[in-house]
Amino acid sequence: MRFRDGRRSVCVSSQSGCPLTCTFCATGQMRFRRNLTAWEMLDQALHFRRIEPVDHVVFMGMGEPMLNVDAVLAAARGCPTSASPIAARRSRRSAGCRG
Repeated sequence: MRFRDGRRSVCVSSQSGCPLTCTFCATGQMRFRRNLTAWEMLDQALHFRRIEPVDHVVFMGMGEPMLNVDAVLAAARGCPTSASPIAARRSRRSAGCRG
């Protein structure tokens, strides 16, 4: 996702398909295959970072991140440090990838 102010965000999937079958969601109409590993999620962000700078990573792609929370948190922890275009951001309530 590209924003007018120059920020670039990557939307990462946490599952292949989704087991929730929400009627408003196209992913919910797909068959659930499996949870993705932390490395598979991290690789999605790093793939796009190789193409152009990335400022933020959000876990709102295919699947429900909270149904794969351990792998999602591991992927967020695996984001490169502040010396890289994607940096870990820590707040009192959450941790995620941000630059």
